Amino acid sequence: MEISAPVSLHKEFNFEKRGLLFKRNFVLSRADQAIYKTEEVNDAVWEWLKHVDQLIEEMNPQIKKTSVMNSTRYTEMIEKIKALDANRKFEPFSVPAKDLGYPLKNKHLRRLMPRYQIFLSFRGKDTRDGFTHDLYQALTDEGFKTFIDDKGLQTGDKISQSLYNAIGGSRLSIVILSENYAESSWCLEELIKILDCMDNVDQMVWPIFYKVDPTDVRFQKKSYANAMAKHERRYGESSEEVKKWRSALHGVCELSGKHYDASRKEDDFIEEIVSEANKNKDFLNIESMDMD
Repeated sequence: MEISAPVSLHKEFNFEKRGLLFKRNFVLSRADQAIYKTEEVNDAVWEWLKHVDQLIEEMNPQIKKTSVMNSTRYTEMIEKIKALDANRKFEPFSVPAKDLGYPLKNKHLRRLMPRYQIFLSFRGKDTRDGFTHDLYQALTDEGFKTFIDDKGLQTGDKISQSLYNAIGGSRLSIVILSENYAESSWCLEELIKILDCMDNVDQMVWPIFYKVDPTDVRFQKKSYANAMAKHERRYGESSEEVKKWRSALHGVCELSGKHYDASRKEDDFIEEIVSEANKNKDFLNIESMDMD
């Protein structure tokens, strides 16, 4: 009989997992910078990364497919994480990059490395020229490297690979849920990718309920009900895509977010978001994260 691990052990496991993901992304980023500069990378770096990748693959199915894990198994996983971290003794630049057996020229791995501090997901016709523009300006003025699709990279029914890469390469995604957000299949596909990155690469996600009631988003009421009805007519009521979109909308509402309505000044609200970003600067730092 499986016995679920104690709450304290769950917390310890999640803490260790987050720390491991954070350090993994840092090591990937540093090694990538070295390759760009044609500097040398120690074999120990690549060995560490391979073992960490294997461990993360082993961890995620357990977390996603079952709500319980044997207490002994939890303890073993935590000990493996601690052992890997304790044995991570390397100087990053000592072996020629061309001699590596695990090079970051692999495009899949390169997409996992943080390129942006913040990604903005929004419905263009609702907020591009107003709230989102002003938020982007405030974040960049504060020094945050922020991605915004201001050139219309979206074409057809699916979001472009460049958008997927930008999402996966960001430390924080801010999802601006406005009146017509769910009308766009692009926005919904972005949201699915964002939540996937939250689960798998420890990305932070902040939902912003811009002039919409969070319960309308969670339970798809009013404009969100109309939008999902249109998707069902197009793709079918039992469409897997529509089911995923509904689940994503419900899921993002379970996260801690901010609600804006017309009774507040937008400038004050934007300042509040920027202030929260500043409080998380250490997490968002993609250039000089401290490993120790």
